[in-house]
Amino acid sequence: MGSPPGAAAQPGFTLSTPPSHEYPSGPKKGRGKNSGSGNWKALASLGELFAKTAGGDFTPHVVTVYTGEDVAGKILTFAQKGSRGVCVLSANGSVSNVTIRQPGSSGGLLTYEA
Repeated sequence: MGSPPGAAAQPGFTLSTPPSHEYPSGPKKGRGKNSGSGNWKALASLGELFAKTAGGDFTPHVVTVYTGEDVAGKILTFAQKGSRGVCVLSANGSVSNVTIRQPGSSGGLLTYEA
């Protein structure tokens, strides 16, 4: 997997969009209400940023985290590359070391090592 054209490559960081053949571009059968009804008009009236963060401008990406890398740090690095929200829809693999910190508590640490 590679980086999108024009993106600066960083060691150990892979970011890619799924191939376009995964999303058929042929005619689609209409289902449900017409596109001019429902909440989308209400979302659009609240402003462009809100409409986009509500799924109006969703672009899927794949972030690969290699052995020994910090999962949360990798997601944070991706999120800081622009004005965007992040939602992890799926993940697979195993995690061998986890440290959970509870903000606002004294010594609130839980560590798991496999």
